[in-house]
Amino acid sequence: MQPRISQQAFAQILQRGVGGGASPAAPFANELYDIIVGNGLDLAVTLAFFVHESQFCTTGVCANQDTKNWGGRRRAFKQQRGIGRARRAPLRGYASWPDSVRDWCELILYGYVNKGLDTIEKVVLVYAPRSDGNVPESYINTVRRMVAAWQGRAFEPVNNHIYPHNIQEALLTEAFLSADMDCHDNWAFHKYMLSEAQAGRLLGMPIDDSQIIVVDDTSCAVQVFALDTLYTPLAKEANETNWSDVRRMSCLLQQAPPTEPQPSQPNLPPSSSFSSTTRL
Repeated sequence: MQPRISQQAFAQILQRGVGGGASPAAPFANELYDIIVGNGLDLAVTLAFFVHESQFCTTGVCANQDTKNWGGRRRAFKQQRGIGRARRAPLRGYASWPDSVRDWCELILYGYVNKGLDTIEKVVLVYAPRSDGNVPESYINTVRRMVAAWQGRAFEPVNNHIYPHNIQEALLTEAFLSADMDCHDNWAFHKYMLSEAQAGRLLGMPIDDSQIIVVDDTSCAVQVFALDTLYTPLAKEANETNWSDVRRMSCLLQQAPPTEPQPSQPNLPPSSSFSSTTRL
């Protein structure tokens, strides 16, 4: 299959990231590109799975524990490639990004595609089943939206969303989709938004995707919501960022020092009756 994303574009996507800075896999972009193409898989789909699972390994267990786990897998397709499990999480670790991507590609090719699961929809229903607490329709829409964007096509969402028996999760997902965004329950800002709502400190819905801003020598991840703005200071090394350190702009404003009062001005007569030419 002719690649629909160029090698240069693939490298740029990993370097640019999606709100959490460059992916730690970015320095290996050329080798990873060759592995994916060599297995005949769609580069955009492969990247979209990486985004959905860990924001290109800039958040969650992948970033905090450097698991190099491209697809958020609990076990390696070929066990000799795994190097143990993450602490306090059932995710497999890998020694290198090429090992991780090669393992993921072979899983998809031999465990899914060659068994007739040859579309995004078919793969996700098995890869991220409802029985594990996932919402496959949301996952599918995330992958399809990113693939369409990278390939310059219009996005067509999956209709007839079906959710497990959790009305809160279903409504939250639909609210995000209505704003052309996806809700990720493992992303720091989205987890914080939900916890604040449960505590009665509403943020409202997000009105833009998360972004990186730079102020002097400090970088921050920022996401704007209807009623407030969230931000997290980024460490110099991306994998050292404390993503649980989510802050509200409203709290920052409350901590700002009060404005110094201006000295009072003497009462002067109107300018029409007092000017520099008036004689005393």
